[in-house]
Amino acid sequence: MDISDLFAYDCPAYPLPHISGGTSEFVATVYLTNRCNMRCAACYVSAGSGRGELSIYQWKHIIRELDEAGARYIYFLGGEPTMSPHLPELIKFSSELGLSPSLSTNGLAGSSNIARKLAESGLEHVQVSLDSSNWMLNDELRGAGSFRMAIKAVREFRKLAIPINISTTVSDRNFNDVNGALMFAEEIGAGGMNFIAVQSFGNAEINHLSLSYRNARVAIAQMLAYKGPLKITANGFRFYLKPDEFFRASIGNKLTCPAGKNYIVVGADGKVYGCDLLMVKGIAVGNALSIDMRHIIEKRFSDLNERKSVTFKPCSFCMFRASCQGGCPARALNAFNTIYANDPLCNWSTHISN
Repeated sequence: MDISDLFAYDCPAYPLPHISGGTSEFVATVYLTNRCNMRCAACYVSAGSGRGELSIYQWKHIIRELDEAGARYIYFLGGEPTMSPHLPELIKFSSELGLSPSLSTNGLAGSSNIARKLAESGLEHVQVSLDSSNWMLNDELRGAGSFRMAIKAVREFRKLAIPINISTTVSDRNFNDVNGALMFAEEIGAGGMNFIAVQSFGNAEINHLSLSYRNARVAIAQMLAYKGPLKITANGFRFYLKPDEFFRASIGNKLTCPAGKNYIVVGADGKVYGCDLLMVKGIAVGNALSIDMRHIIEKRFSDLNERKSVTFKPCSFCMFRASCQGGCPARALNAFNTIYANDPLCNWSTHISN
């Protein structure tokens, strides 16, 4: 596998590459609920209890506005989205509008009744979270019983002919299991794998869960060595690449940050964000219940768009600034309290310049 095919985007939560394989269509992630039946060690939103959730009528208003604003895909998240009683009806509503509905689940959607209901509603793609091919390690990272639940979900959606992707968050705990995860995904009948570099937000920050450069290189080598039938994407690995690899991976400018451009996030309370990690930091640009979605998209992301011009140092001197655009604004905000700073994971600025 060529590196330019593997690393489609750096954004760790951007769903489009593993949903459609595309990199430019407008996709919206909708956090239906903050509730979750698990307490995963790497969860960047620290999902748990529900608070301030919207009615089905409010969600239909938001989804209709997303459609009118030009969204092509809608991705249902949580928490665990199947804990929202509105999910089947909202999938059906989205599908009837012409949107392509997908969801990410920890496996709770895997009961035959729930899976069938979601399929009948028009679900087009499902991502199932599984952090190791070893059930003991997976359950340590994701919670007791999560391995068995995820496998059941994959089998149920396979019966219903719904395309399935496995999502694995890579950290120092499971970095050496990439090949094992790929072989296991083949065995259970998944169609693809999405590897996400752990991000120091939410539970991952609380649990001091990280990914060293050395361990990331082991994981990347296993991804690139894979010759099997699965479609692989990898998000959040930009600064673990070597400069020449980054150059090859950035062909077609695929690594630019999609936040506020062709990607937006709607929180469980209706607030709108440029991306999932900016939601964690509470940087909302408006509320979809009180402001027209087209206005939000056209007028409220000026800071993010301005940042992409990369006028701040040291990024303004970097030969990769057009593709990198300063890296992740949420990570910069988390480290330096401003989005107008370089990504703290980047160590290239000390030796790469014009």
